[in-house]
Amino acid sequence: MKTVEPLLFELTFRRECYRVEAGPKLVRLPERDAEVPERPSWFMPLRGFHGQVHAEAARLNKMQEQSGFLDYFFFPDLVAEEVA
Repeated sequence: MKTVEPLLFELTFRRECYRVEAGPKLVRLPERDAEVPERPSWFMPLRGFHGQVHAEAARLNKMQEQSGFLDYFFFPDLVAEEVA
């Protein structure tokens, strides 16, 4: 009987540079592009099952929204299968 390996995901981000306004509405801030680094200095790589990675992505996105800015959008990305 063939066993199926669970899918693995990794925490990934995209640099966005938005201000969060009431609604919630996102307003692009092109002037902020020059200030925000390509990679957040506080980013910690994470690899695991979808639920675990999704929960961390949601936590990081919410933390930024509460600050009033969404400089990075975090999301789970499927890890490519490693060929032996």
